[in-house]
Amino acid sequence: MRQLKIIVLIVSAIFVISGCGSSSEPPLSVPTTYSNSFYPLSVGNYWVYAGRLSITDTLMRADVIDTVEFEKNSYFRVVQSYLGALLGQRPDTLRLRFVSPTLLVRYLNGRDSAYIDFGTFANGYGGPRYPGLIAEYPETDSISLGKFDSCKNIIFRGGAEETFSVFAPNIGEIIRYTPGFVLVQAKIEDKIYK
Repeated sequence: MRQLKIIVLIVSAIFVISGCGSSSEPPLSVPTTYSNSFYPLSVGNYWVYAGRLSITDTLMRADVIDTVEFEKNSYFRVVQSYLGALLGQRPDTLRLRFVSPTLLVRYLNGRDSAYIDFGTFANGYGGPRYPGLIAEYPETDSISLGKFDSCKNIIFRGGAEETFSVFAPNIGEIIRYTPGFVLVQAKIEDKIYK
């Protein structure tokens, strides 16, 4: 009888330890969605920039069209089109998502690549594998749409040249120094800037 009690205790302990009735598969994790006021991604948002592309005055428009899924991750699809550009300038499609409150990644060639890190200063980082990083902050910039405080000047390093863009909170990119575009109109959520 004593041996039977020991066997029952051992079998019971095995069931308790192994989690009797529970699945052996790990629970599904719900992806976290981050946002950042310096690049407000929401379907329906758009930005229109005026500038020069090559030798032609050009308008560049970036629209957040929809969301798409790749490898169980959701990305905002941003289409950049050029009006008045030289023939042959095709629209660019960006697939973007924030993987943290400050790091924006771009889905490109089957994988995520760091695109802009709004939380890291450049300070010596550089090269084609590094994203856009903060060059100066805070900064105040004025354009025809108004004066924007607490802007972040982002440096993009890679290849032979550096490029700079200025991002304002709650509106996004307001100046792209190379090739020289300035924001002239935007729709962010329900607010229109022009």
